[in-house]
Amino acid sequence: MNQKRDMQLLVLIIIIGYLINFILGFVGACFETNSYLQILLWQIGDTGGITASILASRYVGAKGFHLSAASFNMLGIVYGISFGSFSFTQLNADKMATLLIPMIPAALLVSLCKLFPFWTRMLAVLICIPFLLCM
Repeated sequence: MNQKRDMQLLVLIIIIGYLINFILGFVGACFETNSYLQILLWQIGDTGGITASILASRYVGAKGFHLSAASFNMLGIVYGISFGSFSFTQLNADKMATLLIPMIPAALLVSLCKLFPFWTRMLAVLICIPFLLCM
């Protein structure tokens, strides 16, 4: 497989991973709290998020944006913590609350990546403001 085709496939898998995370997150929220199906959907979604984040790190790192690549590694860790905080008896709220802390620097580092349009980079900065105000 040539390098251009490999990168196109990488981008496609990243998009699919984040879409799986987004869609299954919303669908899972429609089910009874802590039900087997809700937790299963959220864990599958987190798996999509982990996969997409690690592959996005590889992609932006290959383009020379190493700080932004590190932010996607941080997001992969966040999704891993989220995945590990679920159990079929209860949700570990303490672990879930800690997810915000690494998401703030991750979002700020994503904003440095010039591969993304300006509005996307500004949005990454703006979403940090409410969380910083609440800390």
